[in-house]
Amino acid sequence: MSFNNNWPRWIFASCCKHFDANKGTNELHIESQRRKTNTNTSHIELRFDGPRFEEQSNNFFYTHIELNVLIHVLADMSDLHKIHRIAGEVAAIFTGIKLYRYGSGVGDDDQLFGCLDLIQAGRANQLEINHFGRIGKETDIIQASVEGHYQTHLRG
Repeated sequence: MSFNNNWPRWIFASCCKHFDANKGTNELHIESQRRKTNTNTSHIELRFDGPRFEEQSNNFFYTHIELNVLIHVLADMSDLHKIHRIAGEVAAIFTGIKLYRYGSGVGDDDQLFGCLDLIQAGRANQLEINHFGRIGKETDIIQASVEGHYQTHLRG
């Protein structure tokens, strides 16, 4: 057996379910998901880079993915801590992510096939919160992001 072409889809679905299950009261959108634009609400948006696969030995793949959550908050002068509070709530979601074979196609059976581990080694892999402030002079939207890097090993 070799590389499984379902892995990217299963990883995506598992990450989406993990963040949705742990979002609390935050409204969650997935990158590229169609939605109504409403500037009167705060929301978070899950974004993906990867996964990247490296075959380290015969049918044994090192897998790396970067997850980023963009936080959109309507500025509220009576609660200057709001963006920081939501950033903390989002950062708490960055834990291990169980990987399941989600879907309705061939090979999809909702069975566990791995776990993504949050990488905490080295400066480049720290869980990172960034604050961007107002996104423009004509808007009251404030943005921040939380980014984490994950890894796992998969056997083909």
